[in-house]
Amino acid sequence: MIAILPIVIIVLILLFSIFLNYRVKILSGQKAQWLLFGYFIILVVSFGIYLFIPKGAPPSSEEQYKGPDLYLNAMEGNVSNIDSKYVERTWEFPMEEPELNVELDYIISDGPPVFVEEADIDSLEVILYKTPTIINGGIDITDRIPNASVQLTGSNKLQLYNPNPIEIEYSGYVPEFTLTQFKQGVSNSLRITGTFISFGDQILYIRVPQHIEVNTDSLEGIQFVGKENED
Repeated sequence: MIAILPIVIIVLILLFSIFLNYRVKILSGQKAQWLLFGYFIILVVSFGIYLFIPKGAPPSSEEQYKGPDLYLNAMEGNVSNIDSKYVERTWEFPMEEPELNVELDYIISDGPPVFVEEADIDSLEVILYKTPTIINGGIDITDRIPNASVQLTGSNKLQLYNPNPIEIEYSGYVPEFTLTQFKQGVSNSLRITGTFISFGDQILYIRVPQHIEVNTDSLEGIQFVGKENED
């Protein structure tokens, strides 16, 4: 496309010159020359700006960012396979009671999945894993996505909170139809919106000492690693 751009510019200049010849009775020669010169300058500047626009089409939906499968790794107890860069935050609480009550303030379908694992540790650990949210394969807005949070009230009540939804405004260039209609690898959705979004995931992974009994009213929303959920 870039290779034929100079030819297109030359053709446009020639066509514009022919148009000016037909307008010679209306415009004086000097005005026509200035108009032609101004138009030529605009073309040159536009071409220069075009050269500095980042090249390469946004990736297709199949080429979007692929992070680790947080849910699968947690369900199988393989969180050690998750790179530490996906650990968003950790909490550690001392356990003074023989049991832990876990409460969710959200419906599990609207918030991060929760996993509980018994481990040979002395204190309660909660780990928030989070994968990036990427726009158009290169704009990372992960820091703007609010995180789930936890709070230990009393000595044995662990409350899990889902972040409130936010609205993010995004502006970007949409490839013109005249440039994309004959271009390979550009989907119809890109021609319409020009945007691909790869949404990140979050999970809460709770590690409790082996002697602690975990109680919860949200059995459908909590996965116990290494054993079947009780009815």
